[in-house]
Amino acid sequence: MIYWSARNSSKNKRKAERTSFQALAMNKWKNYKFFQVDSTYYSYNKPFFKRLLGLKGVWSPYCERCRKWVPIYGRMLGISVTRNVLLELHESDFVKSLLNQDWSVLNNVERPHNWSIYEPIFFIALGRCETCDGPFEVRGEVRGCIDRCLISGGIFSMEIDKGSALVLLEMAIDRNLTANDKMYAKAVDFCKDLGSSKDFAQLALSRRRKETARALGRRGLWELDYGILDEAEAHFNNALQIFEELGERKDQAIAYRSLAWVYHRRKDLDHAETLMKRSLDIFVELNERPEMAIGNSFLGQILFDRKEFDRAELLVWKALEIDTTLGNKRRMATDYHALGASNKAQDKREQAKDAYAEALKLYKELGELSLEKAMQTELDQL
Repeated sequence: MIYWSARNSSKNKRKAERTSFQALAMNKWKNYKFFQVDSTYYSYNKPFFKRLLGLKGVWSPYCERCRKWVPIYGRMLGISVTRNVLLELHESDFVKSLLNQDWSVLNNVERPHNWSIYEPIFFIALGRCETCDGPFEVRGEVRGCIDRCLISGGIFSMEIDKGSALVLLEMAIDRNLTANDKMYAKAVDFCKDLGSSKDFAQLALSRRRKETARALGRRGLWELDYGILDEAEAHFNNALQIFEELGERKDQAIAYRSLAWVYHRRKDLDHAETLMKRSLDIFVELNERPEMAIGNSFLGQILFDRKEFDRAELLVWKALEIDTTLGNKRRMATDYHALGASNKAQDKREQAKDAYAEALKLYKELGELSLEKAMQTELDQL
């Protein structure tokens, strides 16, 4: 059996205290929130934030059979998650799936493109006793910012058998979820030790090609921002070709959307609409709801620029419905802003006022002073 205890530099005998698997230790420090939920193991009873701040003890699993500490290899996997995971924590569907070892939930996630502390990210760390042929230890952590409040800390720790660990690691490698090259190599070593039959040389080649394509996409976005449209289009097309060869459907949809931006900037609205519809079809097929909201909103912008205000309004309503379900206030504010503009263009003054008022309310909650002033100006003009 392996349980969680605390390691420290004291010469006194290390002790572990039993805690209920339902216990949730929540400690507040200034405007930060730290969480620790331990569903399986004995736990050190000091506040969790002390581990994060490097004070005294650190959390570590302990193998009773070998009488040794089990090394945890840092944050091996990094996963972009929605704000709902930060809000609901261990009650979120995503975390519940991981706790039930339903690794299929990883089929619809991506590795973070931005590792900022403000972005909602879920980390998974793994470890295993190096002496005995025992189970794996899995630790889940969350980090991100909501409404200017940083949420960071452990969500769960649990023990999984070797078969389950192999499925998790192979899926993580396939989805390119490893945090860095060092963790990728460690994940590959684990898989080989567990008898994986995968061709990791081919996987490594595909991984490099995927990263190359995404780098081309980032380069294209930079060029798009600076109005270098021909070069941006070339880089997006090169990235799209690689994604099609690798069968990366979500990346294909993002590339089509990026190309739509290029043609929108060129005022070629027909071509932009065609590309955006192709992108949106893929996101609908994959049930990528956040991306579906963005796609409907952008398609509505294209139709608005073509002065098809009624069709644009319908698409913005679709985007707003999804963003409201997801609880994304920033996107909701943008949707209400666009909805107000569509209503104003159709001379629906009362509806425009209502939409702008909702946008103004959300911008105030988000602390967006410049957008708040813009909304107030729009309301004053109606």
